[in-house]
Amino acid sequence: MDEEQELEEEDYGFYSLTLLLASFKNWQIDFRFRLGRAGGFSWISSKRNTNMDQISEVRLLSQVPP
Repeated sequence: MDEEQELEEEDYGFYSLTLLLASFKNWQIDFRFRLGRAGGFSWISSKRNTNMDQISEVRLLSQVPP
């Protein structure tokens, strides 16, 4: 149920910002911040090593009460 709510928040997100924070050597760090229509927000931080082709992703989802 939580995953479905999370998908709904992303589907109805009205603000999406992708920021390439750093690109040095073979590392790419990407931060994305999205606000949902209901006032929730999700923060995704992914770090990729292009040599090893590994992706580590951290996702935080919070619901802000009205």
